[in-house]
Amino acid sequence: MLKNEYRVAKLLLLLSKLNASHGEICPIFYTQDKLAHLLRYTRQTVNRSLKLLAEKNLIQLGYKRIDIVDSDRMEDFINSGDLHSEEQFEG
Repeated sequence: MLKNEYRVAKLLLLLSKLNASHGEICPIFYTQDKLAHLLRYTRQTVNRSLKLLAEKNLIQLGYKRIDIVDSDRMEDFINSGDLHSEEQFEG
């Protein structure tokens, strides 16, 4: 199972791509409550995950707005979480 921050990152990248045209990355205009509802997390869990992603300079946070700084780095981050989750089941 993916850690919270990886699932949040995965959702943000998906939402950004769904709202973009021509493969661009666009801002995400969702509240933390809405993201929490979509992920079935608490708002506090989403808040912690967003802060962690911002500290890693993967996203920038604004009022009801989230910008992905670098989609390639975000995908690398998500993939590193996928690798860690697979290792749990190999042992």
